[in-house]
Amino acid sequence: LPQSPGRTFRTLAVNIMKNILIIDLEMDFSDLIIAMLKSYYTVEVDILSDPRLLHETLQNRAYQGVIVDLLSGGFTLIEQILQDPAYRQIPIIALSAKLLSGRERKFLLQRNIHFLPKPFESGRLVSQFHQLFHQAQDSRLHL
Repeated sequence: LPQSPGRTFRTLAVNIMKNILIIDLEMDFSDLIIAMLKSYYTVEVDILSDPRLLHETLQNRAYQGVIVDLLSGGFTLIEQILQDPAYRQIPIIALSAKLLSGRERKFLLQRNIHFLPKPFESGRLVSQFHQLFHQAQDSRLHL
């Protein structure tokens, strides 16, 4: 059956190169995330383990998605990312092994940050990114 032009465009958009930034201090966990994403997407992934280099890192490459561990100063880092005009609409997934307070949940909701509690199944992370990439595509018509 022929696909509608919108469906064809959406399918092609999933297969384009994506640059992802992971902000995490646990390198073993980052390697797991990279393996999960690369099994579904054509991605280049940078890992930022020194949050002091965030601004420089964001200036050196255009990212289409960010995964940030909230335990490594994630709330402050999210604020810094969203202050950069080039990244105000970037899809962000926040991860944490701890329960979030009401204030923390409100912070994420107000900024449209998706939260994924650790531990999680690999399919949940991939599903979250798939959903976010399509939302970004629909709102900006590109990633």
